[in-house]
Amino acid sequence: MPLYTPEDAGFEEIAERHLWFANVLAFEYGEAVADDATVPDALNWIRLLPVDLQLGLDEADCSLAYVGENGYVGTIWDVTGPDDLPWAVFLADDLGPRLLTEFSLLTEEATDDALQTVLQAAAETIPARLLAGEYDRHGEPVPIPEFLRSPLPDEEP
Repeated sequence: MPLYTPEDAGFEEIAERHLWFANVLAFEYGEAVADDATVPDALNWIRLLPVDLQLGLDEADCSLAYVGENGYVGTIWDVTGPDDLPWAVFLADDLGPRLLTEFSLLTEEATDDALQTVLQAAAETIPARLLAGEYDRHGEPVPIPEFLRSPLPDEEP
């Protein structure tokens, strides 16, 4: 099965491959600290957001994982602020993060209807695009520092 949701067996193992994504938020916000450690630019997805939204984020959750026939592995991460705004959708893979702007609401001022429209578009479109290989890419993987690889002490693996 190439697509996995959090309810599927195997999802956790695939999502853990890109655990660095969630850990970036904790390290950038000072909620986790590693000696002489800074998040590499190639992994710092927060910098892909508008500057005025970079400090208003609450959560980063993996909602979908994909394993292609060619070995490509990608995970979809939903990043939210208070009351679900802003709402940003990212694709993480071994080459780093990509902001999927067409499925994101990059504002703190949006209606519930606008959020529901974006969520519905993402649910209807992203799985098909993953299965079609539209997001697949290959190249030299970005090195993941050890401090970003492991679950944080208060998080489950």
